[in-house]
Amino acid sequence: LLRHIAPTNGKIARIFSLIGDDTPAQYPVGIFVRQAMLHQRVTVNGGENIFRSYLHVEDCARWLLQILEWGAPLRPYHVGGSEPHSISELADMVGAVFGVPVDHREDTKPGEAYLPNLTAASELGLEQTISTTTALERARDKISIRHPDLEAT
Repeated sequence: LLRHIAPTNGKIARIFSLIGDDTPAQYPVGIFVRQAMLHQRVTVNGGENIFRSYLHVEDCARWLLQILEWGAPLRPYHVGGSEPHSISELADMVGAVFGVPVDHREDTKPGEAYLPNLTAASELGLEQTISTTTALERARDKISIRHPDLEAT
């Protein structure tokens, strides 16, 4: 079916969770960053058994260019971070980077992991070069420049 819809030289990229200075607030990292900037604290409901990985937007852009240039036609490439973190751990990372306290609340959500399979990406030599912590620091610094009134205390 894909051969009838997409050109035979088309490239496929499935993008997972990203971190940048404009990370949407509907995702956990965006929620935590917004909380840190606006409320001077981060609140997380459980999240010890929910895992995600994060890729900085610069790495994402580099990966997408490589996939366009060197990727196999019609082969799906997952674009995402290689460092899995629980949502609870992510909240702690945001708290540490922004210098704000983190409130952990009990939650009994079932475990889940939404992580990329990086096999195809690694065949192109793609690697995460910006750690999750560094990505959060870069986001903090850019947000502080654009919105100095939101700077964390």
